Amino acid sequence: MDIRQRSDSTLGIARRVFDSCVALVSAAAAAPVAFALAEGMAMSRIPRGGLEAEEYSSDENLHDLGTVIELI
Repeated sequence: MDIRQRSDSTLGIARRVFDSCVALVSAAAAAPVAFALAEGMAMSRIPRGGLEAEEYSSDENLHDLGTVIELI
């Protein structure tokens, strides 16, 4: 019975080591994938029309440094 108990405990330890390695690898792989998915979802919600710069045809609203002054 001593040999059977040793083999059972050795297999049990080996299985726990294997399971913990699998858990570490899956956690290390899941974090970048989750970040990429979240970033992609956030980028898809940004309206494409809002990213272009507005063009001003006249120079009357421009400051000396080229910044836009809005008159209320």
